[in-house]
Amino acid sequence: MKYLAPAKVNLYLEILGRRADSYHRIQTVMQTVSLYDELEIEPLPKGIKFVSAHPLLNKNNLILQAVNLLQKFNKKKKGIKIILKKNIPLASGLGGGSSDAGCILNLLNQIWELNLSKDVLFSLAKKIGADVPFFLQGGYAYAQGIGENISSYSFLPNYWLVLVNPGLMLQSKEIYAQYDRLKLTKRTNFNKMKTAKFFWQNLSTAQEIAKNLFNRLEDVVLPGFPEIAKIKEILISFGALGSLMSGSGSTVFGIVESEKKGKEILKKLRKYPWRTWLVKTVGESPSGKARDFVGRPCLHLPAPVKPAQVSQAQV
Repeated sequence: MKYLAPAKVNLYLEILGRRADSYHRIQTVMQTVSLYDELEIEPLPKGIKFVSAHPLLNKNNLILQAVNLLQKFNKKKKGIKIILKKNIPLASGLGGGSSDAGCILNLLNQIWELNLSKDVLFSLAKKIGADVPFFLQGGYAYAQGIGENISSYSFLPNYWLVLVNPGLMLQSKEIYAQYDRLKLTKRTNFNKMKTAKFFWQNLSTAQEIAKNLFNRLEDVVLPGFPEIAKIKEILISFGALGSLMSGSGSTVFGIVESEKKGKEILKKLRKYPWRTWLVKTVGESPSGKARDFVGRPCLHLPAPVKPAQVSQAQV
């Protein structure tokens, strides 16, 4: 069976401080979008097999970390073969590896009939990475701590985005370390720390969300990587309602007023050597109202995958 693991964008990201263990306390608002890694799962009598054509994925990838954590609960010692088709760029700020791991936690809990509770799955997800707990649910959510404490919003905004990836692989650990070295002075931000969660709860339209995009890590990344700043400017000049770097980069997204407008922007971007996608918000709200996901953001694919719309620079 084939499944989809969605990418995410950070609509808001503020750094509150650095912990003794070198992790950073943050506040962030995330949204899953319709760019997916594809996971093909084949049950085996025993043993673990992982297959991927991507040259940069090593044996310590997050998928195998998720499998290994579940092994101690796998009393019947069932096996699994996982084939990954990597569509979400590595180290791009889109959370592809974390999404794959969250997908595997959900899937193997079902396939291996482990019957682990949501709380247990969340505790395992935290051991893999800060973003992984978010991908157990996906959708539209606020996160704090190091990003692992998730509060899902009770609704799912519906809008389109253009994603642009310049091909730069930026490591989150290094970007946060550079933030510490620069000792940046925080500029005034409309989202006060104590009200960020509730502020974003009241934003539901593309226009409202686009107007309030914010990422503290742009203070670090944009001066050192002017190409990313250029992408933001170009997206706005082409008609995006708002533009922001996602996570620690290097992907930039622009929120657009309609699918039609997104297609127009993709066409204009063809002259640039960047990977581009037109995607929409996807997920499931706590109320159970799903769009594009079936139950959880690991979507079963009985039919061939319908790819996100891409420009010719993608192929």
